[in-house]
Amino acid sequence: MASGKLIFFTGKGGVGKTTVSCASAIHFASQGKKTILVSSDPAHSTDDVLGVKIASTPTQIHNNLWAMNINGEEAAKSFGDKLNEQMADMTHNVPGFDPAILNDMAAFPGMDEYFAMEQIYQLMIEDDYDIVIF
Repeated sequence: MASGKLIFFTGKGGVGKTTVSCASAIHFASQGKKTILVSSDPAHSTDDVLGVKIASTPTQIHNNLWAMNINGEEAAKSFGDKLNEQMADMTHNVPGFDPAILNDMAAFPGMDEYFAMEQIYQLMIEDDYDIVIF
């Protein structure tokens, strides 16, 4: 397990989560900590605060500072598509089996949040960053 720190900023809309998380990420990066700022905001307000377009993969935006926008819904769909493809390969000789039914698994309530958390977990265990801010 990584020795880095995970910092979550949570709260209702409009309380300043994006502003505080961006300021914190810049602070830690300026202190020499390899920092990644992760956003799941569909409005991409983190892009606006930082003044840079943030991709869905970690992108360096300054010394010691990376950022990424995660999309749990997109990750869940990708998982469903892969599962569907693998099941189609395994069951192509099974009469009446429709592997597309498995796509519904990726649409269960909360699956997009699960896949977003999975991405954050991967950032933590890869040990590439001292601090992960979400």
